[in-house]
Amino acid sequence: MTLCFGGSKLVVRGFVSSKFRGYLDKMRSIIGYVFILSGCTISWLSKLENVVALFTTKVKHMVITQGCKEAI
Repeated sequence: MTLCFGGSKLVVRGFVSSKFRGYLDKMRSIIGYVFILSGCTISWLSKLENVVALFTTKVKHMVITQGCKEAI
């Protein structure tokens, strides 16, 4: 199977999101990202982070890092 995308402009768009302390029982955050090409989702992730972050800034850095690794 293959994916075929048409059109003259193939633009990949990526979005990241996090919810600090989204899982209150374990004090962990929920992170996620999605990449869209020509209106179609080509990659996505939503998961409970493995580590406990003490600040919302650290959670944002963790989710941005995960998104950048996927983009590369």
